[in-house]
Amino acid sequence: MLHLLKSMVTIVASALFALPTILKAEELNPIGIQHPPLPEMYEEKAAWAVDNNYSITSVVIAERELLLLDRFIERDNQGKSLFKVVNVLSLSSIDNETETILGGLPHLCSINGELDPTLIVIARLDSNKETLTEISRAWKVDLEKEKFDEIDLTDVKISCENFGYGI
Repeated sequence: MLHLLKSMVTIVASALFALPTILKAEELNPIGIQHPPLPEMYEEKAAWAVDNNYSITSVVIAERELLLLDRFIERDNQGKSLFKVVNVLSLSSIDNETETILGGLPHLCSINGELDPTLIVIARLDSNKETLTEISRAWKVDLEKEKFDEIDLTDVKISCENFGYGI
């Protein structure tokens, strides 16, 4: 009987230690977090400027990909920029092998022929094309309201410069 009890304790203990890490509330909802640095649970993939006061940070947490809309707050005593997360866009089911997230000043995305640094798009990768035009989803960042507005792709033409062209 004692042997059986020890085995049960071992099984329960093993199950407890195998549980996924419990995330803090601010890690599940990063709005309000000031960074850098982001909490350790976030894996930062990329970041880009939208304008002089806003940027987007692409992160992964608990196997979810998020885009953080960051507002510039101030510079620290070493001159580094500090940001506050003001909104979050959760992206589901992006195939990182065939799709990419583009947007902001470095990616030169346009809507109906006009460059727009507030565009964020999910585009199909194609290293043989100078411009990516196969867009599966797109958003425009409303800086005044500090939110992401999804774009209906029915009547618009969105394209982005392909930095992977020819590589």
